[in-house]
Amino acid sequence: IGISKPNPKLYLYALRDLGLKPGEVMYVGDNPHHDIAPPKSLGMITVWARRAAKQNIQGTGIEPTHVVDDFHELYEILQSEYELPLAGRA
Repeated sequence: IGISKPNPKLYLYALRDLGLKPGEVMYVGDNPHHDIAPPKSLGMITVWARRAAKQNIQGTGIEPTHVVDDFHELYEILQSEYELPLAGRA
């Protein structure tokens, strides 16, 4: 589409294309400047994948909504805070 991260227009384009509001969308990424700051500035829920990160988020002033080290932690957050039902569990 001719737009790349960290341009917030990329995230706005995706939101518009999907017909979603920023608060309805979670963006998971490992780069504080490209993956967390732009969507957070638009009101999206952000998750910093600390384990995969090549850059530290400390000292950047960027505060993700959540921090995870693996997909299990992400799943737990989705289940406990966003009411994602447990799949395949009784």
